[in-house]
Amino acid sequence: GTFYDQSYIPSDTLFNSHQMFQMDTKVGLTLHEGFNKYAVAGLSAFAGYRHTKYTLPDTIVGASSTTVTKATHKENDILIGGRIFRQQGTYVHYNADIEAVVAGENAGDIIAKGHGELNVPVLGDTAQLAVDGLFSRVKHDYLLEHFHTKPVWWDKDLDAETKARIFATLSYTKTDTRLSFGLENVSNYVYFKNTGTAMSGSDGYFFHHPEIAQEGSVQVMMARLQQNFKYKILNLDTDVIWQASSKSEVLPLPSLIVYANFYLKFVIARVLRTEIGCDMKFCTKYYAPDYDPATSHFTLQNENTKEKIGGYPLLSAYINFALKKLRFHLSYYHFNQSEGRYFSLPHYPMNPRGIRMGISWNFYD
Repeated sequence: GTFYDQSYIPSDTLFNSHQMFQMDTKVGLTLHEGFNKYAVAGLSAFAGYRHTKYTLPDTIVGASSTTVTKATHKENDILIGGRIFRQQGTYVHYNADIEAVVAGENAGDIIAKGHGELNVPVLGDTAQLAVDGLFSRVKHDYLLEHFHTKPVWWDKDLDAETKARIFATLSYTKTDTRLSFGLENVSNYVYFKNTGTAMSGSDGYFFHHPEIAQEGSVQVMMARLQQNFKYKILNLDTDVIWQASSKSEVLPLPSLIVYANFYLKFVIARVLRTEIGCDMKFCTKYYAPDYDPATSHFTLQNENTKEKIGGYPLLSAYINFALKKLRFHLSYYHFNQSEGRYFSLPHYPMNPRGIRMGISWNFYD
């Protein structure tokens, strides 16, 4: 009653039921790679029909009092698409897919994506360069443009969202190294914001009011290093991610994310496989998104009550045993618990310290 500032349906029931029914029918033809000596790649093509029906709460315009009813919306689309792929061979593998809506309510939607791998022998092992690409221009889902519930209600025409992404990963198994780099541009980026106003007579209490919004263009850049080290029984697994958003006011991101796992790995009496260690999760401070339960989406924090989350390491110690098909796990989760600092989202604390244990036993050969 005091969490949201609006009530669009004056009744005791929340009436928050939304439904979507979708049926896809596709007919296609595939020529597999190597079906004759000239076919160095496989080919696929298809055509399809998609029917979608949405049902959501609505009100009757002009009624003497607000009358709740159900509104329906139907979409019918014709799709075509294809694929080229190569999975055989030693050095080069690739696949590329395209799907387009050529007629119907979503005519003009297109999704094109591809993946390629180059494997090169280096110092007795194989180094691999993998590249992924994506280009899409897609109209937004009907339930994103029209959302009706008791505390949240909007009808908004959104411009189609365009994405262009490139992502590359260089990996070398001999040193257990993976280096990744990614860049993405999103035009007409859709996000949610909380514009709740202050409650009259309260001391710093603000209502929750999510709204949908669009931003012209946002770019995201990331780099990631996954490096594992091993010396006799000593092991250290590390995963470090750096990322940056061109408009952190609409797409906030922690600039650095770190995961580290240090453990001893050995065998007792030649049969009991044992791991003893400690792992850490950490991210730098940033304006983490808030959570809206009515839409089940994350929203930007209210500008009047913004606070940064992060800058806090989550440490857990553990011991693992494995004997044939039996595994046993014991951990002391979040043993470094510190008062008032351990939050994953605003007002959502991490789980406190505690003992956790588990047993796994596989009953098969």
